[in-house]
Amino acid sequence: MDGNVLILGAGPAGMSAASRLHSSGVNFLVVEKENIIGGLAKTIQYGPFYLDIGPHILCTKPYVYDYNEKMYLFIEELLGDKLIHYETVNRKYLETVRVGEDEFDYPIQIKNALQNVGFVHALHMVYDYLSAKSQSARKSNGNTSFEQIITTQLGRSLADLFILKYSEKTWGLKCSDLSSDLAWRVGEFSIMDVLIEQISNIGKNFRSRSGHPVCYPEQGIGLICEQIKANIEEGNIGEVKTDSYPVRILHDNGRIHEVVVCEQGAIRSYHPSHVLSSIPIGQLIQLLDPKPPAEVIDSVLKLKHRSHLCLYLIVNKSRVLKEHCIYYPDPEIPFARMMEQKNYSLDTCPDDMTALAIEFFCWYEDDLWNKNDLELFRIAIPTLEELDIVKKSDVVDYFVHRERYAYPVYDLEYADRLRTVMAYLGGLKNLKLIGRSGTFTYMGQYRAMEAGSNAADEIVSESFKKSGGDLA
Repeated sequence: MDGNVLILGAGPAGMSAASRLHSSGVNFLVVEKENIIGGLAKTIQYGPFYLDIGPHILCTKPYVYDYNEKMYLFIEELLGDKLIHYETVNRKYLETVRVGEDEFDYPIQIKNALQNVGFVHALHMVYDYLSAKSQSARKSNGNTSFEQIITTQLGRSLADLFILKYSEKTWGLKCSDLSSDLAWRVGEFSIMDVLIEQISNIGKNFRSRSGHPVCYPEQGIGLICEQIKANIEEGNIGEVKTDSYPVRILHDNGRIHEVVVCEQGAIRSYHPSHVLSSIPIGQLIQLLDPKPPAEVIDSVLKLKHRSHLCLYLIVNKSRVLKEHCIYYPDPEIPFARMMEQKNYSLDTCPDDMTALAIEFFCWYEDDLWNKNDLELFRIAIPTLEELDIVKKSDVVDYFVHRERYAYPVYDLEYADRLRTVMAYLGGLKNLKLIGRSGTFTYMGQYRAMEAGSNAADEIVSESFKKSGGDLA
């Protein structure tokens, strides 16, 4: 594989890059540490069940979630009739937020929120919003924290209703310790864009939630990466190897010239012309030989990742929830989010059974992370019974999936630290960083795929020029 492209990580970014290189006739190797591909967008097969790591949907046109026309059309062509279109099957994509006994639409709909909190609380929310806007107009725009910008734009009451509490539960930090960058890019959509647009149109009719421009692969979100892999295996260009990972990256004169890989237990060395990395940026820095300056290592070690635990419950019922996904901002509830896999696609579960994914956020190796499967089950079940979701007697099996590097944490210092790391890595001219973990950027699946595809396009263009216009 010497002289070709080495891709580190087989998540959406890495596999999108591989697909683009494959279709352009540029040879490559993808190495993935786990035994299945897909990264955070993998689907775990557990007997007859196909289980995602938390909720995933794909928009088919501009909506409140992440949308990219180029990537959507790519996925549509890739999967064909294996893609379920919610607009055309007379079904409704539904997410809700549970605050005490109240239920709210998610993403938060201002009209729905005002109706559900009651007249007095609604007046208080409107007053807080108007007061915040009045104070904001008299102050300079010097907001630095997530809490400041959210409360300034929305008012304390509306911010507290869901956003601040859920954010602290998700990130494990006070909202005053989170960067304002998080307000404009939270998960798959911008909280601020959605809410400000709704507030500005408070007297108008809101978008009906009966039709949603979203789609979903029939056997889980991981089908996207798996189908790319299958297409590669049918051709004679490129390869994807699981249970394989880099152990040393040698560089000199501003270029990576050798990557040592533990390849399914055997040590091999590669001399790629380009390296695309979607592995956690901290791991990448630690693999470099010679080592980066102490300032760079110190900066990358201080970049935090939030970890994710997913407790899967196999339930002896055909269906449990009316929603696809429910959010729980209350700190008294031990988990943050819950989804029913079967509601995303009937093909992911047997007809007479279903599966719930109960999500916890934690820090790597904290008390929650170190709990075993049984302990997490015992934490979740009493609350699930109290919420009248499911009884312990209905659960016939369970297991836990752990992701150490789930979410890059945007604390108040992250941007300066990241700039230091990126400035150093930018000196390696044949290295391109892609994906959420690779760039330490909280991005959705479309954006991650686009990053991988664009990086591959740059390599294809360079190879095309060097070959005199012939890559065949």
